[in-house]
Amino acid sequence: MGLAWLDRKHARRGWIALFAGAGLLALAIGLDFDYFARDGQALVLSEREWTLSSGDFPGTWSSIEQSAAFARAAEKAPEVPARIEAWMRQTTGLRWTPLRWNLWFGPVLFVSGADGAAVASVRAKFLARAGFALARATGLVDTRDGISQVSGVHIARAGRFFLIGTSAEIVSRLRSSGERWSSLGGTGIMYDTRAELVRAFNINADNEIQLSIVWGGIEHRTPARAEYFAIEWPEAPILSAVTRGVDFHSIASTDRWPEFPGRSEVERAWSDFEALLPEGWRAGADTTQFALFDVDSSETIPVVDAAVFSRSESPLLELKPPAGAIPYEWSGNAGWMTPWLGEGAQLFVVANERSRVFANQEATMAKVMARERAGRITSDDARIDIDAARLAAVLSDLARKAAREELWPERNEADVERDVVPWLNAFGALGEIAFVGKYEGEGITLRGGTHAPAKAAEDLR
Repeated sequence: MGLAWLDRKHARRGWIALFAGAGLLALAIGLDFDYFARDGQALVLSEREWTLSSGDFPGTWSSIEQSAAFARAAEKAPEVPARIEAWMRQTTGLRWTPLRWNLWFGPVLFVSGADGAAVASVRAKFLARAGFALARATGLVDTRDGISQVSGVHIARAGRFFLIGTSAEIVSRLRSSGERWSSLGGTGIMYDTRAELVRAFNINADNEIQLSIVWGGIEHRTPARAEYFAIEWPEAPILSAVTRGVDFHSIASTDRWPEFPGRSEVERAWSDFEALLPEGWRAGADTTQFALFDVDSSETIPVVDAAVFSRSESPLLELKPPAGAIPYEWSGNAGWMTPWLGEGAQLFVVANERSRVFANQEATMAKVMARERAGRITSDDARIDIDAARLAAVLSDLARKAAREELWPERNEADVERDVVPWLNAFGALGEIAFVGKYEGEGITLRGGTHAPAKAAEDLR
């Protein structure tokens, strides 16, 4: 009798605790007026250089972490996700997860940057507001002019928004002169920049990583027909690209190159190499294909094994061999060779009224010219294919070489091995990356993403 009574007593206490907890949760939600709000509003810097935004940041974050592409990268380079997690914990004092972020800040995230600083705008939910108020009230955070410093970030309230920045000054700028933005909703993370070359990126995931890139400022001609001429490369390239209606100068211009260690040396080598090309080599083609087969980093200046194929629907201007060129012939096609930096770096050219072929390895030119003639295919306005594993291996070799040559600012070989190579290994694990492009507005939009490597796909069968 007594034991049964105790059991009923404990049961009643359990139910009371359950109802009390549910009541407190309901009260918290009731006090959190923004709990169900999804209008996607936030603040951004009025004079911003770039913006990163998401209508469902934790949802996108979670889908990326659960994707097969992320699993491959984490297996190949486990130190990369560990370092990201450690950086978040050291910077903010918390180990963030998608669920924890959603409980504190909800789905909408806007980050804007200027002058090397960045500031995020989020709608603080009950947990964030209560925790922040408690920390301020108890003196756990240093607060000046309404801006508190928590670990490595600075935080301020602006109505229902939390402003979280890398400096107090950037937080103050957003609080005093920020403008409202509204998210379009949905998953994905969008990045856009106000640079002269307008670019925007949107990343999402559904087992594999999906990415779209808007590349503006590209002058192009509207293709006259759906089909175009293309050749099949004699071997699988590390990287290949095909574009229609774009003169090659739009692609090859060094003004579009990103910053990287040793860029000035490579740019100078490219300028010297371009001087070997006949005048007018860039213009007139309807279709241009590029393929990178290998990179030899054993010499002072890395030497690529690459080829370019251009084709025109209408007759092209004649290309004449420069002075000093040596006549060559491949599979009955007359051309020439221009010496440059020795046997490993020469220019081989075949040009006629319809096509132009360039290569810097004689064996590659021989293989290309031995192929069948270009055939017509139907596709979009551009296509890019990347073998991430092979490209990562090439980039790792170049990164190590740059470290040995002391081309990395404030980094030695050990720094590069620790801080750079793991990221390249993670990139290499992404597998095969493919994009198709379509002219839209004043630029081109590339849509595509990752795919499991062929061997990995076979293993899954």
